[in-house]
Amino acid sequence: MYTQKIFSFMNQNIIFKLVYIFSSVLIFVFLYSSLQKIIDFDNFISTLSKSPFLYNKFIKETGIFIILIEIAIVLLLISNRLKVWGFLFAFLVLLLFNGYIILMLVYSPYLPCSCGGFIEELTWRQHIVFNFVLIIFSLCGYFITNVK
Repeated sequence: MYTQKIFSFMNQNIIFKLVYIFSSVLIFVFLYSSLQKIIDFDNFISTLSKSPFLYNKFIKETGIFIILIEIAIVLLLISNRLKVWGFLFAFLVLLLFNGYIILMLVYSPYLPCSCGGFIEELTWRQHIVFNFVLIIFSLCGYFITNVK
């Protein structure tokens, strides 16, 4: 397999540490994000309802679904057996979210944000870069975990 050649120079200790670092960062971000949404659920739903790309009739259900997906990713990343799936789903969710942010920047005059804490302080461009780094972490974690 091609990825085995890429990571063949790394010893098991380095691979273990990288997987641990990548999964820990992603667990922190997804757990933080989901808890922030739960704590301030009304604000989260209000912000989602202002998005021009989401159908308002099912906005509360969409919000609950987003939170459940984030929690599921955390649970997958915690499990050693299912970690590879956690990395894969984290990659897909982050890719979709980054695409959504880019669409909002290009096509929407209003940019709703329900982020909390330190993420709230980021500009939209910084948010895209931050998510891109997380996308790289999830991809690397996926490929390294597949090789282990």
